[in-house]
Amino acid sequence: MNGNAHRLFGAASWVTVSATMGLPGWQTAAGVIPAVAFSAGPTSPDIDNTRTWKRLDRWIPDELLGDGGPLGHRQFLHWIGLPIIGAWVVWHFAAGTPLTWAAYAAIVGWASHIVSDAVYGQGGYGTAQGVPLGPWFWHFVLGFKSDGLAQHLTILPISLGMVWVALGHPGA
Repeated sequence: MNGNAHRLFGAASWVTVSATMGLPGWQTAAGVIPAVAFSAGPTSPDIDNTRTWKRLDRWIPDELLGDGGPLGHRQFLHWIGLPIIGAWVVWHFAAGTPLTWAAYAAIVGWASHIVSDAVYGQGGYGTAQGVPLGPWFWHFVLGFKSDGLAQHLTILPISLGMVWVALGHPGA
């Protein structure tokens, strides 16, 4: 999935989650910023696709741990367990603090990236297919081509539909 599609899905995911949580409108609106920031690019799970990370992966013999090792693209940082653990940590240690909503927004952005790679994360060129269900193994993918026709025809309607439902079907 390309960065803009990840950002769109991250924003829609945050609006949906924040509406479900019953957060005030200003937190929903402001939370789009961290959700989008953590849904694509070097502040998202795709940090494992940056030049520095790839250099680190070449230097560290993590492949000895099996399944290509945890440092490869779509390995440990694309594990759905990370945002689950992050949400638990925020809930357990930071619930009720002034920026709890922002932490959740960042986590939702990160998780939205992983979910969309599970749908549109076709592998190839040394990239694992899908996302790991284990910390860096047991990959799962629905198999739609990243940047393919299915993504282009579905991500905008899915995102708009999520927001429409979350906001209580305005105009219906």
